[in-house]
Amino acid sequence: MTCVKRLRKVSSRVLAGLATIAALVSLYSAKQSGLAAGFMPESPESSGILHTISSKPKIAPLRSCAEVILNLISEKAFFHELRLPTDGAYRSRPGHWFHFSEYHVPMHAKLRREGLLPKGEDFKTIVLRVPQSRWITDMNPMTRLYLAAAYSDGGARNILFVPPGVISKTQTGMIFDDVRLLKLSWLFSSFQSLQEKFVSDALKDCTKQQEDGLRLHLDASNIGTSNIKSTLLLGANKAPIYSWLSQPEEAESFRESIQKLCDASRSKALQSLVELPPSFAEAQCLLHGVSDKRHAVIYQRDRTRKFIHFDEMKERIGQILGAQWTVSVIIHNDGNPPCLIVQCLTRADLLITPHGFQSMLNMFLPRKSYMIEVFPTRYYWSGYKSLGLAWDVQHAWAQSAPLTTLAYTLASFTTTDFCMQIFYCRYLARKGNVLMDETGLAQIQRVRNIIENIEETTAIELSGVIEREQCLRECGHDSKCASFSFQSHNLSSSRCIFRQDPLQGENGDDQVGTGVNNKRCWSPGCKR
Repeated sequence: MTCVKRLRKVSSRVLAGLATIAALVSLYSAKQSGLAAGFMPESPESSGILHTISSKPKIAPLRSCAEVILNLISEKAFFHELRLPTDGAYRSRPGHWFHFSEYHVPMHAKLRREGLLPKGEDFKTIVLRVPQSRWITDMNPMTRLYLAAAYSDGGARNILFVPPGVISKTQTGMIFDDVRLLKLSWLFSSFQSLQEKFVSDALKDCTKQQEDGLRLHLDASNIGTSNIKSTLLLGANKAPIYSWLSQPEEAESFRESIQKLCDASRSKALQSLVELPPSFAEAQCLLHGVSDKRHAVIYQRDRTRKFIHFDEMKERIGQILGAQWTVSVIIHNDGNPPCLIVQCLTRADLLITPHGFQSMLNMFLPRKSYMIEVFPTRYYWSGYKSLGLAWDVQHAWAQSAPLTTLAYTLASFTTTDFCMQIFYCRYLARKGNVLMDETGLAQIQRVRNIIENIEETTAIELSGVIEREQCLRECGHDSKCASFSFQSHNLSSSRCIFRQDPLQGENGDDQVGTGVNNKRCWSPGCKR
């Protein structure tokens, strides 16, 4: 028996070795065939040393990442040089949706005003040179999408992110300083599937062939650039969130850019999704057959500030919304495909989420939809509300009851207004998880009735407002204001109208020991 077992082990190892050899032979044959970057229809001529690209290249097998990229920019490319923040690089963290976006999303409107926002019909590839090499790896799928939408109209076939040392611009064109560094770049292609877009690097299919250290010159006739024609320092300065895209045409332009970048009809994978990532396991919004119902999306965070008793909360929300609604759930993950989130939220009537960077997802919601934002005890910030208002997205909110000893202590000795003025108080407050209690569920019932036209908000006209951005800002600061409209024929006939919800706001309850939006007492002796 021992000899038989040994013979079986030897046989299995031999078979495994033969399978490995066969796989290596197959990979070598594929590499020799030059199909490593087959998503591009053409490539530059690969024989000899390339110096200047000024005409459309001939068809030839793609053999290297350098050739893939040269093929991308051989027709028309637009070049943006991004800068480090002037107020310190810490807050412009490439992996943080909000702190990264506050430097870059506002540039969409500024480039548009100067006529320097590249159009996909003119430029097939957008080249974004980032100021630090670490950005290439530190950016996550969502911040890549935000960056691509900020610096284009979304119509380009390819977005190329390159680190310093790869490209330098000149008055006569563009220089690839060392093509060996191109492998450090990152490429998004519109031909990728929805699950791949901004998640997978399209350059990953390039062969591992060693590049020569060549310097390549690209003719200026094929290149557009915002940096030579404008004094804008792209990404150097952040802007207040209410001013990012404060005009309707600016918000609509950014919305269209996102939609084009995540347009499924431009993807190579048009078939329906067979298997969703785990974070989308309950995302009914991505399935067929639910379009005739209204749709709510619950976005759950994965770390701090999470909804607690989540399963019970989902069930209660489903009961409140009723049979004419479908409820989807998305669990946050830094690697989530952003275009799947876009596809889900563009069908939503309601987004329910704890307060946090993911509240920026209101940028993907349709006009007139609602976001309900749930804050931890003693924390309230209206920034994401103001962002949504610019997109004509309505806002409601609730504040969670205290869930920990620390939260009870903050509730017993401070007010929300006082805590928000002290750095360490608001820092500690914002770490807390949140509970969708009866107060929050009542807000969901109220919002459902508004969406279904069973109830309505109250119109209040604000005097002395002559600009739309000011009207937006004032609504953002008013805790009762759910939405606004601004009408202006000239400076003397402007009208700023708030739609207020009497159930929103502090209602005089922001007192020591009490909750906001309600009359509950959280400590002995509090005032009712």
